[in-house]
Amino acid sequence: MDTTNLIETDRKKVREKYEKSSKDVERDISTIKEWLKTQEHLPEVPADEVIEFYLTNCKYSIEKTKKVLDMNYTARELLPEIFEDSDPNLPNYQETLPKITTIIPLPKLTDQLYRIIIIKCGENVEIFDPHKIVTHAINVLEVSTFEDLFSALVVIFDNKDMKMAHLRKATPIFFKKVLFLLEKSKSLRIAEIHILNYKHDLVKILLTIAKTVIKKKFMDRIIMHENFETLYNYIPKSILPSDYGGTERSLDDLQDLWKMKFREYSDRFDKIKTMKVNESLRSQPLENSETLGYYGHFKKLDVD
Repeated sequence: MDTTNLIETDRKKVREKYEKSSKDVERDISTIKEWLKTQEHLPEVPADEVIEFYLTNCKYSIEKTKKVLDMNYTARELLPEIFEDSDPNLPNYQETLPKITTIIPLPKLTDQLYRIIIIKCGENVEIFDPHKIVTHAINVLEVSTFEDLFSALVVIFDNKDMKMAHLRKATPIFFKKVLFLLEKSKSLRIAEIHILNYKHDLVKILLTIAKTVIKKKFMDRIIMHENFETLYNYIPKSILPSDYGGTERSLDDLQDLWKMKFREYSDRFDKIKTMKVNESLRSQPLENSETLGYYGHFKKLDVD
């Protein structure tokens, strides 16, 4: 068992979707790298693959990519409840993760160059912390920045094990943090959200909470499924894991491969723990943030 085919992408096709040639991409990456070298407050100049990941997410807007890359580093200090003790190779992390969540990007892209990601709540309500779901998602994305490229995400939420006790911990301020990270530090585009095994009352409560902070156009991308058959109208079986009637490897097998992948990136996660943004060297103040405060003076977020 190896991780060779764990993340399959096609950089050429993704670039073509944005009408970008290899030379165009190289030029844009060079522009961003030159700018990064002038940003003394940032802890590194990332690899070319990482810069291209963010350029693609930002639809090749140079200025937007600069802001998102900056916030990618800055957010780690703004949200300690998500980023502290976040090394996926820590023994305690590996032990508790399956009890909290499963997050698996499926290996193959769709014909639209979408990356499918499956998210499930763990059964152990006592130790469940929604922030840890975000922590793990960020770790998966950290690896993805080096190896993946896609035009948008499609999220499958499997609510088989969801209980009311899970929802009590998913507060509006939590959703605000998630939205902030998606938009400001990753610029991820979500094309569709599929909700499986939905329990009507629980999902209704969840969506009511989400609507308080999430835009209508985002909510309109949510699709409910009572069974797998309707899911096949959107995602082919060749992409879905065997757990959902597909031909891809099972979630358990893919989970084991992701554990191996995280070990392959152990040096990177060790480095992340040492990287800090030096706000005293920032040449221009951050833009106002309703959630996180203003101009670098960040207010602590109260978790309900």
